[in-house]
Amino acid sequence: MTPAFAETGSETRLSCGGFECRKRDGRGGPFPKLSGVLPLRTFVPVIVLLGLSASIPLAHEWVINRQQRFRIEEESQIQSLRRQLDDANAELSDLKNLKARAPEQAEKLHALEATLAKMGTRLTDFDVRVDSSIKQLSQLHETTSKLEDRSREGAVREATQEAKRAVEAVQADVKTKIETVEGRFRDDIKRLEQIQQTPRNERDIDSMAQSMLAPIVQLNGEDTVGSGVLIYSQKDGNNKTVTLVLSSYHVVRNILAETGDANKDKGIRLNLYVDGTTAQEVADMVAHDEDRDLVLLKMRGERICKSVARLFRPENAPAISVFSPIYAVGCPLGNDPIPTGGEIASLKNSVNNRNYWMINAPTYFGNSGGGVFLAKSHELIGIFSKIYTHGTGRPTVIPHMGLVTPIDSVGEFLEKNGYGFAVKAPSAPAAETSNNKESGAAVSKK
Repeated sequence: MTPAFAETGSETRLSCGGFECRKRDGRGGPFPKLSGVLPLRTFVPVIVLLGLSASIPLAHEWVINRQQRFRIEEESQIQSLRRQLDDANAELSDLKNLKARAPEQAEKLHALEATLAKMGTRLTDFDVRVDSSIKQLSQLHETTSKLEDRSREGAVREATQEAKRAVEAVQADVKTKIETVEGRFRDDIKRLEQIQQTPRNERDIDSMAQSMLAPIVQLNGEDTVGSGVLIYSQKDGNNKTVTLVLSSYHVVRNILAETGDANKDKGIRLNLYVDGTTAQEVADMVAHDEDRDLVLLKMRGERICKSVARLFRPENAPAISVFSPIYAVGCPLGNDPIPTGGEIASLKNSVNNRNYWMINAPTYFGNSGGGVFLAKSHELIGIFSKIYTHGTGRPTVIPHMGLVTPIDSVGEFLEKNGYGFAVKAPSAPAAETSNNKESGAAVSKK
């Protein structure tokens, strides 16, 4: 029970457990009135005890909390001591193991010291041997230097003699080539004299120029010059002019490489030879075959070319034989079309797994892409592709050994790329020929 005080005006009241005491201020004496049996002083101990009894539960709770905190701290200390004890036991066990292994480690240490001593002895012996080897190497180097000096002198003498022999061989080779060229030149002069002495009725000059010279065009790049052959020039179903030119792929490839990607749209520049004048046109590549060394160009614009080559029928290619007279027509070294006469020299010449015919008509750089025509019928039997050279560094050109892409390969190329109509297109009748194999093949063309 807790005592309660209350003040009302000048009167003070104390109540506790059903008793009530009152006292007026300023009078200093006991309370004038007591509501109970006992005086106020009698209850003072009781009041103190009641206050103490109210605080006892709080004290008890504080004591309990304190005990619990001491218990937790004590358990934590006990666990820490246990861990320390376990660590000490483990360390003690390790020390015991080390003590047990100490004799073994001592024996190993003694053995290692003995091994090191032996190695030291061997190292000393090795140092002695190295010093001896270095001295021997020095002596060997001096001997080698002397031998190299002597060998160098001998090599110089041998190289000088070899160079002298090489110069003599080159001089002999050049002399032989000069004699060969002079002989061929004399043969060509004789052949030209024979041609000039041939009656005009046996060689229709105008017909030859119209059927073999006029279809030839010149291809121009920055540094590259080549030839081409007009094979088709007609209106299509849409009344658009289609003019096709056959040439060698390597010629167009080199021209495009010189032009550069930025100027590829400018096309390939052509020189056409029309009625004794030169006309310039532009063409675009529409098909090519690197293995056959063939390319097909389509000329821009609406020009109709009256003079186009008459193609020998590809299926009649077996009628061509060695000794068949031919003309190679092209633009060597950038000249206007030049014809040179000769013969089919060989029908079997494999290059990159492709067969080529060989001709002995004189040709040179710039003939590539030009036409090879039968001498009798003036029909196109191939496109000139390559020329033989001899030697390295500055090779010698062999003018009478040219390789031609044959007409049967040309026909396959055109058919494969959708231009077979150029082979089958109607053309002027073939010139009259004698009854030999190639003329018979020409006459059979429809």
